[in-house]
Amino acid sequence: MNLYIDLAYSALKCKTLHSEFSFPNEIRIAADPTSLQMDGVPIYDFEGNKLVIGEPVTGQTLHQRDFGFLMLYAPVLVAHAIRLSNVHYSSITGLKIVIPFENCKNGDRARLIERLSCFVVDGREYRYEVDCLPQGVGVFLEYLHEAKPQDKTESGYVLDFGYNTVLLVKYEDLKPRHADSEQLDQYGISRVVARLGKELHKRFQLHMPLIEVNGIFRNRYLDDCGERHDISDLCDKAVNEYVAQIFLELMDKNAEKFRRVNKIIIGGGGAYYITPAAIPEMLRKMVHIMPNQPEFANVRGFMRIEEEAANKTAMQSA
Repeated sequence: MNLYIDLAYSALKCKTLHSEFSFPNEIRIAADPTSLQMDGVPIYDFEGNKLVIGEPVTGQTLHQRDFGFLMLYAPVLVAHAIRLSNVHYSSITGLKIVIPFENCKNGDRARLIERLSCFVVDGREYRYEVDCLPQGVGVFLEYLHEAKPQDKTESGYVLDFGYNTVLLVKYEDLKPRHADSEQLDQYGISRVVARLGKELHKRFQLHMPLIEVNGIFRNRYLDDCGERHDISDLCDKAVNEYVAQIFLELMDKNAEKFRRVNKIIIGGGGAYYITPAAIPEMLRKMVHIMPNQPEFANVRGFMRIEEEAANKTAMQSA
């Protein structure tokens, strides 16, 4: 069995044959590991540190918005994903890791494959066949499954809205074209989180790491001094400002590209916050917003294409 993981900057999206889940890649060095273990919080012994993942516990927060951070902690993040999958680690034969487009084209891909092929967490050795796949292309593959376009000459762009990046993946004749695709760093939903962090500071006089603000953004409430505050108004304000600004910038950079294609597909976690009304009017008729939990589109798309290939091989062998 393969485990598919979208190794993203704010949360990992995971899929097996039987489950689909995500968790924040918020990593903390446990301040009191013994007490946490008594409370049932998973503690990971990894490269000299006792680490907690995705839990609001006391301890130094480890988080950086760069691929080096993901590379460094990928083994323990994968170990946590395996725990949450409820599949025994020995039953998993391969890891399919979806990573940012640019990192698939440089030496990062080979280094990540090597790092995850054999690693140790909690004194246990994990060995897997590993492949790295480009973010955005999975969204396109899921679009083919969901929308089932009939025009075989269709061309377009996938806009994969992530936490740190927006990926523009070009396709022609319903086939992705890597040469005409690009990755726009610092264009992602982290801009919304940064805006929200400033608003929280104004209203509540709180200073928090962006990874914590991201969790508050997803929940749309803030717990402070024993009181739960609904901050939907602040979240909506940050999103609306972001969407308006991001499409102005995208149109400024890519207006001619967009006018020459038939379709613009919007996926990734950021697609939750983009409505047709937010799209520039001249583009609305050509936009397809992924409708079903778009944050999982990358892992779904790659799993589907590999399942179809395996089924085709089985039928040919029968």
